[in-house]
Amino acid sequence: MRCLYVTPVNELGLVDEPALDSTTERHKIDLAVRPYRQGAEVFAALEADRALRGLIIECDLGWVGGSRLMLSSRALSRGYRVWLYWPRETALECLDRERISSLWRHWYFIKFMNGWSAGNAVWQKFQTRARALMRDVPPWKLPVWAGRRVLRSLGLARTSAPVAVAGVSAPAPAQAPRPTIAELDELIKTARPVPLQNVADPTHANRISGCGVYLRTDFWSPLKSGGSYGHTCYVAKELAAVTDRFVCFLANHYALLDEYGVRQVVLEHPSATAAEDDIVSATPHYVRLLKPAFEALKPAYIYERICIGNYAGALLSKALGIPYIVEYNGSEISMRRSFDGIGYLYEEEYIRAEILAFAQATMISVVSAEVKNGLVRRGINPAKILVNPNGADLEAYSPG
Repeated sequence: MRCLYVTPVNELGLVDEPALDSTTERHKIDLAVRPYRQGAEVFAALEADRALRGLIIECDLGWVGGSRLMLSSRALSRGYRVWLYWPRETALECLDRERISSLWRHWYFIKFMNGWSAGNAVWQKFQTRARALMRDVPPWKLPVWAGRRVLRSLGLARTSAPVAVAGVSAPAPAQAPRPTIAELDELIKTARPVPLQNVADPTHANRISGCGVYLRTDFWSPLKSGGSYGHTCYVAKELAAVTDRFVCFLANHYALLDEYGVRQVVLEHPSATAAEDDIVSATPHYVRLLKPAFEALKPAYIYERICIGNYAGALLSKALGIPYIVEYNGSEISMRRSFDGIGYLYEEEYIRAEILAFAQATMISVVSAEVKNGLVRRGINPAKILVNPNGADLEAYSPG
């Protein structure tokens, strides 16, 4: 039996297969398809060659689309036999009116489910965004937040007064102003890394002289356990082991550090709330608290796990000439967009705060080559990026 063969992209071919004549329902047949004239239309080709007795429709999905079903119905109404064919499975199925009607019901069900799934995905995304927004913004502030978001997206938002970096010893105002983009850009231009002195392969026996400082200021995220919590404690523990004296300045208390005998100073929070306005304006508060302590300690280095919006470590490194090691674990802006589906109100300020930290950093520690590649793509000198992969203390985490 000679039949016309049509692919999913409407290319035509010829099949000469005697076994087709005796097919009834579903069969395993490996069809040999020969090329046919290019650009021809299906029914024009069928009418042009009277030897063609049927139409074979190639399928590449587990269900049959509406256009294929309409083609099948038209061919049947003109007296041709019609088959569906899945070449990868060498599976052939005969079609009749009853089978086409069943496939139409299948198609309608799939379209309905696709539409329902798409609508459900939109609803789930909306719920995720709403939960994330309600977590960060009190309900009564939502109209103000939304208005400011629109103004910032249009470039019409009013900028606040610059943060006064020089007078950091003065009492903090009740509501610290957030930094301007221009101020942050100027700080980035004047950033100068401070080289580490006499630090060559420190060990327990060959310690770094002086005092080392670990800094983490994410006051809005009080942790009690988890990967970030453990990473902070273990990094601080190992730094303390190779430094003469060591102290952590943290926004929240870490009980595990007490177990390790690592000294920690818990810093006063800049505000009683943790909205974006509090986060973006927290730097002057932390500089005011930390500068007198750093002037007294004269740290050999500052090791900071940088957090979004805060650049106190970079300012103090520059002002006091302290080597500055930055730990960077990836973009919190990208993670928020991925997991919560929304962005930050002050994204531009946060990005510039990161750039300032990288520009002032003596060294940048990252946990993977991919994070390093991301920094290099942002123009960071790869020579000062150290890939320090996550690991486990085998004495603490031993097989069961």
